Amino acid sequence: MHFNQELRSSYNNSRIGDRKYLYIFASTALLVIIIASINYMNLATARAVQRAKEIGLRKVLGSNRIQLVSQFLGESLMTTFMALLVALVLVVVLLPLFNGIAGKQFTLAHLVQGKLMGVTLGTTLLVGLLSGSYPALYLSGLLPISVLKNNRFTSRSSDWLRKGLVVLQYTITILLIISTGIMMKQMNFIQHSTLSQSGDQLLSIRWSGMASLDKYRSLKQRILEDPEIEVVTMANHLPNQDYFGSLDHDVTFPQLGNQSHSWGGMRGDFDLPQAFNLELLAGRTFRKDNPADSSTYLLNESAMKSLGLPLDKVLGMRLTIKRPYEEPNQKKEGTVIGIVRDFPYRSIHHTISPLVISPRPDPKIGLCT
Repeated sequence: MHFNQELRSSYNNSRIGDRKYLYIFASTALLVIIIASINYMNLATARAVQRAKEIGLRKVLGSNRIQLVSQFLGESLMTTFMALLVALVLVVVLLPLFNGIAGKQFTLAHLVQGKLMGVTLGTTLLVGLLSGSYPALYLSGLLPISVLKNNRFTSRSSDWLRKGLVVLQYTITILLIISTGIMMKQMNFIQHSTLSQSGDQLLSIRWSGMASLDKYRSLKQRILEDPEIEVVTMANHLPNQDYFGSLDHDVTFPQLGNQSHSWGGMRGDFDLPQAFNLELLAGRTFRKDNPADSSTYLLNESAMKSLGLPLDKVLGMRLTIKRPYEEPNQKKEGTVIGIVRDFPYRSIHHTISPLVISPRPDPKIGLCT
């Protein structure tokens, strides 16, 4: 159930997981292991000059290649398992700090599980064998006569292989650095967006057609009697979320022909722009003291750019809007009176697309904020 994406359509989806994040973390860990393995290969082969005479003497004294390969693989495995022990100690020491940062409650009991320990030991064994395979095969293949005579014992192919490993190592490192920078920018954008900064000041209550619009207005007046409450609005959607149903609307501009645009649509009352701190770029927002504003609309930047027209041309244009399943005679008509800066009206998993904002709340599919 934790990874069941179909449950995202429910109201409370904050604990629904996404497998792609596991793949991202696992891929990152794999790349780090590859870098470490390449490091070990390069350091081991670089020390061949120091160990060349040792290898030559062992071969002269009767050691065969299989024995030398076993020796070098054994050294690699010993180094890898020592690294595993150090890693386990660091996990135990840093687990409370990790829980505090991630908001989790992991204990050592979660780590000491048969399957997990088996995977850990298997991974350690595989890394030890793979990282030690090239040095073992390369060093065990040195000719004792060439080594003892201090002749050049590196081949052109082995030089190219080591250079290729270094290039691969730096490529992976640069890729990880760039990816980290992108993720940091994304997290900074999320944390410093207007809706994120004011999110802890918003309270959302589902309305969902339980009462008429007149009762909502009465409730709104009672709530605003509390001096701690700044603004109350109704809308068919809560920005930054995805689980309030489809926002698709068919929008046409008679002045531009009969072309229909499939845009998002938010329906709220006159206080919707103020409640969500929408930034006005041009024109004006809805006025409570002007009943005629019930037939006006706001567009976001993406909608204006989609039309390919300047601000002064878009302001004052007439539009018609309806849901895809509604009949043509159910469409609403009004005038564009303002342009607001793009804001994430859906979750961050979606790009910001064109949006029309209407001051006509729909109590049948609404929420009170």
